[in-house]
Amino acid sequence: MKYVALNLVSTLLMLTSIGLLYGLTGTLNMAQLHISLAEVQNPVAISTLAVIFICAFGIKAAIFPLFFWLPASYHVPPVAVTAVFAGLLTKVGVYALIRTFTLIFPNDLEFTRDILLGAALLTMLTGVLGAAAQYEFRKILAFHIISQIGFLVLGLALNSPLALAGSVFYMVHNIVAKTNLFLISGTAQRLTGSYELNEIGGLYRASPLLSTFFFIAAFSLAGFPPLSGFWAKLLLVKASLDQAAYIVAAVALITGALTLFSMSKIWAEAFWKPHPQEHCKNLYSLSGAERFQRLLPVALLALITLALGLVPEPFIEYSLGAAGELLEPDDYLNAVLPGTTH
Repeated sequence: MKYVALNLVSTLLMLTSIGLLYGLTGTLNMAQLHISLAEVQNPVAISTLAVIFICAFGIKAAIFPLFFWLPASYHVPPVAVTAVFAGLLTKVGVYALIRTFTLIFPNDLEFTRDILLGAALLTMLTGVLGAAAQYEFRKILAFHIISQIGFLVLGLALNSPLALAGSVFYMVHNIVAKTNLFLISGTAQRLTGSYELNEIGGLYRASPLLSTFFFIAAFSLAGFPPLSGFWAKLLLVKASLDQAAYIVAAVALITGALTLFSMSKIWAEAFWKPHPQEHCKNLYSLSGAERFQRLLPVALLALITLALGLVPEPFIEYSLGAAGELLEPDDYLNAVLPGTTH
């Protein structure tokens, strides 16, 4: 119910801001808005619109303090549904923020930068601290969705090519790793009978292959080198240091360390320790068809995580190219409005 109510509020705010934007400029074409909004001599109205957009997309992205709907809802649906939601749904909100504030409100980013930066840091910390306090597999992962969204918004707040490249790379990495972790949690529940960490265990001995896939996804999420999460966080930390934002870099590193703590807790409780009742099933106790259905997507996602981490150069180059297009949208403007000069 919280999810429905908050998303209705988000939609209402978004439609309101779109209506106000049209009233201010007379257009909803994003390329035209880039030009028209720069000519509006009403900075208060522009900043107000920017804040409304942050609230609208911030609810969908689950940024601080608009995130409380997510941990209350993501442990309820079937795990296959949650895996898709975890991988994609909140990223849509972040994508909308990035597109909106690099194309429509680039001249107002100095005002909104502090709002986005504060929200990013608080999102990272509240998410990772919430995860550290949980003892249920899916709830830990749900709180980490919030924490990871903070990293994505951080790239936009820092507003440099390297920072935005970090956000782009981080988004790809996180979609893969987070989806995989939720799928693994579903298989863990199938084998042990519960999502509660104090009620499960023995997965390492019963299913070494599943344990390996968890290790890859979990420690990539924590930023363990040389997995994909390490390179994504490295870009964002370096972008912070380049701007002498040492507190920002410190928060990112602390968040990574606490993520490692949570992932290690899952590893120790669900995989390493014996099952309290000694009845953890083996993967081979499942039918061949079910085993195939559960392992194939997990294996493919783990391979993608390894590829992103072991051969990061082409993905980083692509991310830098995407960041350049976001910050200097001349090609986009000329494609939509031929003859436009930025």
